[in-house]
This record gives sequence, structure tokens and C-alpha cells, in this order.
Amino acid sequence: MRSLLPLNYGYRQQEKCGRNPLSFALEKLLRLFSVRNVAFVMFLCIYTLFVLLLRGGFPLDDFPFRSQKSKVLIRDIHDDYDVGCNGYSMDFRIAEQQRILRSVRSELIDSSAKLQEVNIVYEDLTKKIPEKQLELTAVLDEIESARRTLKELQDRKNVRIFLPHKPIQDELPRASVKHSHLLQLSWETAVDLSRCSIATFMPLYITNHTQLTRPMSGFMKELSSQGIIVKDLEDACLSFVIIDSPLNSSSMLPDSGRNTVIVNFGEPFRIVDSFAIMVQQSDRHLANPIDFNVFLDVPEYNPSTWKILPNLLPYSREFLLFVFVASDAEEIAPYSLSDLSRLNTSAMLSGDNIEMLNCSSSVGSSYCGGEGEIERRMRNSTFCLFFCRKNYTRFFWLSLRAGCIPVVPSVDTPLPFQDHIDWRLASIRFHPARFPELHFIIRSLEMAEVLELRRMGRFFFERYLGDNRAVVRALLASLREKLEIPSPPEALAKAVPLFNNSFTAPILTPINVPPLDDEYLGPLEGAVDSASYLHNFSSLSMYSYHSWNVIGQPGISFEFLAQSVDPPTESEFYPDSNIGFRPIEPGSGVEFSKALGGNRAREQFTGTRGLYP
Repeated sequence: MRSLLPLNYGYRQQEKCGRNPLSFALEKLLRLFSVRNVAFVMFLCIYTLFVLLLRGGFPLDDFPFRSQKSKVLIRDIHDDYDVGCNGYSMDFRIAEQQRILRSVRSELIDSSAKLQEVNIVYEDLTKKIPEKQLELTAVLDEIESARRTLKELQDRKNVRIFLPHKPIQDELPRASVKHSHLLQLSWETAVDLSRCSIATFMPLYITNHTQLTRPMSGFMKELSSQGIIVKDLEDACLSFVIIDSPLNSSSMLPDSGRNTVIVNFGEPFRIVDSFAIMVQQSDRHLANPIDFNVFLDVPEYNPSTWKILPNLLPYSREFLLFVFVASDAEEIAPYSLSDLSRLNTSAMLSGDNIEMLNCSSSVGSSYCGGEGEIERRMRNSTFCLFFCRKNYTRFFWLSLRAGCIPVVPSVDTPLPFQDHIDWRLASIRFHPARFPELHFIIRSLEMAEVLELRRMGRFFFERYLGDNRAVVRALLASLREKLEIPSPPEALAKAVPLFNNSFTAPILTPINVPPLDDEYLGPLEGAVDSASYLHNFSSLSMYSYHSWNVIGQPGISFEFLAQSVDPPTESEFYPDSNIGFRPIEPGSGVEFSKALGGNRAREQFTGTRGLYP
């Protein structure tokens, strides 16, 4: 085969066989370290290094010849950087994680045990919260009760009681012989009843001696609408004279003023040697026993007046007492200065607020405020006290309108319609000598009593004093009671037909229906009308107090009276008192079933009500 090779190849083969071994080894090394081989070796080295890093480090890390310092350095580097770059082995890290897990599990078990203990304590406290709340409420109530008791004790302790004064007037009043007949002036001498028959219902004649003002015109209008007016003086029972200036003598009045009622809108006065009945704003020095002390300068009737009146609630107001001393009050209250100073001191000690407005000449006050300022202070006060003579009725009227309870420092001063209205229900009257005890008296009233006094004051004001219609109605009712003349029946308001007169009610006929049970309620009866107008005269005397102070409708002849008295229960058993009653069989045991309400006359309607203990 060598013969077949070319010469050149044979030459090279021969030359190779005859080459130097060193050069041959060098040539082999050069071929071994070619670019391809070097790249392959580098790839193997990098791959091996990467595998070692993934397994957790070099194998020499666990050899004992590595110094402890290098391990610490590697751990410090691990602590400062990421976990994946530390120098720990996988087993070490697993053991460390297991140790941490055991520690956390132990802490969780301890925390769970403590949480159970806390839950038990919490449930126990939750159960005790309602009990503690009840105990706290009871303690707070006791504290509030003790605080109120302490306040009451302090108030009672601070409000001292002073001795009353001696009589203010030591001298006896002197009356002249010429005017002594006024002391015996009464309704029996001032009115000729022969002109006032009970069948005439008190006809009135109206005249005036001056030009009418607006209040006078309103009064005359209401008097004409409510009274029975006649055009002839001879046919009248009473003659009304409306004036605003004093009359010189009784010669201007017929029959010396007998059967004459003078309505004075001006300054109060008194006619000497006259039987006239005065209706004016007067005081006790000018008033006769038959006169009326009424404030007449009132507004006209307005159905919306209640909207502008102050509310009666709340109970507490800014001032407990408002004291007003007029310029003419020195003769009435000579002890006013010392008593007012003592009253102010007592109020300061007890924590009460008292408003004082002293306009007397001894104080020298230049500004006392007008009527509006006085009424504003009344609205902010619970009680109102006035020391004045001329305009006392005006201030009394303002006090009632403001919802302030009047405190009257006199037991003799005439009040409006005091013969009929029980002013004890709406005011406080005391003797002027008891002024040092006034603070203790008004503080002794309870809250409910104060509110009732305030309510009754508003009731009397709206019914009898608030406007000209109320004043005229009250005046006519009082005159009718004094003269014992009933009023004409009230006009009955006819109901408007519901079906425009196209419906006729059927005639009621009794039907004998057998009873549903064994109880016998008596035979069925037809409709029986109740007896009407049975109390025309008894309403003027027997039921007068109830009409004036309870229902507020005096001087009216009611067709039926709800508060009429009932006869005794045994009156139906006697022949002289059983007229109008149903027959009853005594001793049979069926009296109630046969005569329901046996002590009352039969009526159109009978109602029953079951009462159970």
C-alpha cells in the first residue's frame, strides 16, 4: 500500500518518522490548546462552579483547615445581605428554621393559654357590667336625692322668718255724718227691684255724657250685643252711663243714681249722696261695697289673642319675684325701704333672683320704664308684687296677662269681681304687716301649686278680664246674680242637614224582643226627653261658684246642668219623692235590673260603665 501512496505523502510519512520527539510533543500541545478546546474547558469550569454554588458552597468549606475567622466573616456577610448569598449549608438552615418554628409554636401555645384566661376574665366582667350599671344608677339617684335634700335644707335654712310689723294705721277711720249713709249703701238700697222683674231678663238703657273713645265704643258695642237694650228709660231695669270724666253731682242722674251703673273710663272718682253703682279702676278709699273695681282699657275681642300670650311653661323663670314700688306708694308701704333691703339680702343668701323697680320719691329714680318695660319684667318673673294706689288694677291685669302670679299686699283692696271669682286660686294675698315673711311664704309653695296658680290666673284672665267682650259678659253675669234675674236662654245652633232635607228619620217604635238571658232589664220604653231648664235660679246661687271658677260660663241659663245634684238613693221608695222615677219593688232583689240608675229620673239616654277593682 505504501507503493500506492503519492510520493509526497510517502515523503511526509518518512519525514514524520524521522522527526524529533520534542517537536512532535510541542505540535501535539499546540493542537490541544486550540481555540475550540480552550472554550470547551472554560465552559466546563464555569458549569462546575455554578453547580457547586447551587449545592451550598465549595467542598472545602467543611474541611478543618479553614479558619474560624473565615467562617465568621462569611456569616457576617450572610447576615448583612440576602439569605441566598450566605455561607451556611442547607442542613444548618433547616435546623435553624426548625428551632425557630419550635420557639414560635411554644410562644403561640403560651399566648393561647393566656388568651383563654383573659377571655374568662372578660366574660366574668361582661356579666357583672349590668349589675354594676344598676348599682351605679342607684348610687347616682341617691346622690341626686341627697343633693336635692341638701338644697332644700340650705334653702330652708337661708330663708329666715322675721316678725311681722305692728298695725300700720293705729288711728280709727273717721267718717263724717254727712256721708255716713254710704256705709249702709247696699244692693237693697241702690236698686229698685220693682223695675226688674224676673220675666224681663234685666233690660238695659244706655246713655253717654261725653264723646266716645275707641275703648268706650267697643264697650258699648259689646253691651248692645249681649244685653237686652230698650229705648225708653222707664222700661229699663238698669241704666248704663258711659263716661271718661267725673260727674259733678248726682243731680245729673235720675232718682239720685238709683238703678244706675256708671262705667268710668277716666280717673276714678266718687259721687257724693248718690246710689249709683260705679264700674271703674278704683282703690279701697273710693270704692263702695257695691262698686266694681275693673280695668276697662282692654283691647277688643280677638280670637287669636292666645297666640301672643306667653307660655305658662317652663316652671322656672329668671326671677322669683318682681317688686314694683310706684311713686305714690309711700303711704301704703311706709316700711318699704328697710323691708326691701331685707328681702334682697334674704334672696341673695338663698340663691334666688329678685327684680326690684323702685320709683318712689325717696329713692329719686329718674327712669322707671314704661308699661312695656314693666310687662317685660313680669314675663321673666314667677311672682309679681306691686306697691301702688291709683293704677293697681292695671298692674294686676298686666300681671295676669304676663303669666306672673299677682302678690297682693292687702286683704282689703278690692279685686275684679271678687264676690264671684275665688282669687285665692290665682293669687296670693297677705297683710302688709307680714311683708317680712313674704319670702318664706312664696318659697313654701310647691312646683305643682305654683303652676296651678299660674294656670288659674290665665283661665280667669281669658274668661273675664282679657278683652271687652269678656269684661261685659262678666259684668252682666255679676249684675244678674246680684239682682237674682236669670238670663234669657241661649240661642240653639241648628245643625245643617247632612242630606239637604232629602232624608227623614223613621219614627222610633218600641219592639218587644225576648231577652237573651234570664236577667230582666224592665220593659222597653219609648224615647223620653230629659227635663230642661230646671236650674234657672239655682244656677245663680247653688251652682254659682262652679260656674265662675270651674267651667267659666256664668250668667247663662243652661238647658241641662251636668253638675246638678242627685237625690238620695232611697227617695224613690217614698210617694212624695218618686215622681218621675221607674217603679221599683222593695225587697225583691231585682231593683237594679228593673230600674237602672234608680235614684235619677228617667232620661232620654242612660249610660253605664263597668268598674272593676
